[in-house]
Amino acid sequence: METPHPALSPEGRGDGARKQAESRALWERARRVMPGGVYGHQNGAALGHGHPRFLARAERARVWDVDGNEYVDWMCAYGPMILGYGHPAVEAAVAEQLAAGDCLPLPGPRMVELAERLVTLTPRADFVVFGKNGADATSWAVDVARAHTGRPRIARVRGAYHAARPWALPHLPGVPAHHREDLLEFGWNDLAELAGLFAAQPGAIAVVMTTPFDHVTGTAPAPGFFAGLRALCDAHGALFVMDDVRAGFRFHLGGSCEHFGAAPDLICYSKAIANGHPLSAGLAREGLRAAAERVYFTGSFFFASAPFAAALATLEVLASTDAIAHIRRIGSLLADGLADQGITVNAVNPGPVDTGYAPPDVHAAVAAMFPGGRWGEPDDPARLIAWLVTDEARWVTGQVINTEGGFRR
Repeated sequence: METPHPALSPEGRGDGARKQAESRALWERARRVMPGGVYGHQNGAALGHGHPRFLARAERARVWDVDGNEYVDWMCAYGPMILGYGHPAVEAAVAEQLAAGDCLPLPGPRMVELAERLVTLTPRADFVVFGKNGADATSWAVDVARAHTGRPRIARVRGAYHAARPWALPHLPGVPAHHREDLLEFGWNDLAELAGLFAAQPGAIAVVMTTPFDHVTGTAPAPGFFAGLRALCDAHGALFVMDDVRAGFRFHLGGSCEHFGAAPDLICYSKAIANGHPLSAGLAREGLRAAAERVYFTGSFFFASAPFAAALATLEVLASTDAIAHIRRIGSLLADGLADQGITVNAVNPGPVDTGYAPPDVHAAVAAMFPGGRWGEPDDPARLIAWLVTDEARWVTGQVINTEGGFRR
């Protein structure tokens, strides 16, 4: 077996001696009072035996677990921390707003100021609504498209993730069958397959939703893909939604559409918009205002002012510094460092954007090595690292590798 580089192996970083008593004690408590211990995508147990389950604090680019172990967070908390933890300008704006009032019986001025700022920054948008999570924004976009067109069906790229909602995950338990019938899929960069969906479903497709790059492989759009998608939507009376929840403000301050040259009808932001404070935004062109006014979209905390203040400060820092260029430089350092170890990272422009997962052949190879999707034996991390530097695994994405002791599918 090829010996892994010590910088990548758990033994080389002293992981074998890492304390985890508090984390595991919390996990046992959590299992008694929450389904699965921790539900959803932030379940540390799914990442393997050596992965921490709970974090206690964070500062700039680092996080500490409840046992005091320190980590560099290349995942940016799954995307939101574009400026790092505890950025002084953002936190000062939040503190000032909290002192004045946050969750009030009516909205405050920061909401209007942020809406104006986003419309100014985003050339393809004329009005904005706000929610809390990416799923709020993408679900709003689907509702607006359905209200505008009077049609039920959604077309998306095969394997894409847009929301933890029935319309987006129709094959999960408890979801009525009509959601499965209403969701259609086509291949990334495959305009012919999308045209076939329109031909097979005349007058039924309300919206085509995509991300700036392929969710599954991280592949960039082919030349002409977004223009062709726009033309098909126009020809068949459907709307085009760009789900920019993950990548928004990382490629361009005006959104990924400005970077890739896409012209959607609606755009969805979240993640990095407020540097970790809970906020999402749905933006649309003027012609959809009447439909948006008919859609009922609200929530108990949708109008809280502190996240709006955080977003205004975040956008100001991004605009007044070279933050986006710096993101690319740091991403290049990470990619180059992994390349020095023989690991090629698939990136859509270098930068700490969680760009998706490996293709099916890589999934199959790793799954065959580690049934259940996690480490099982003491030498499993070394086996995976050794495999990653082979020709067979020359194409991987950053999210497949988790050198803290596991990997995700």
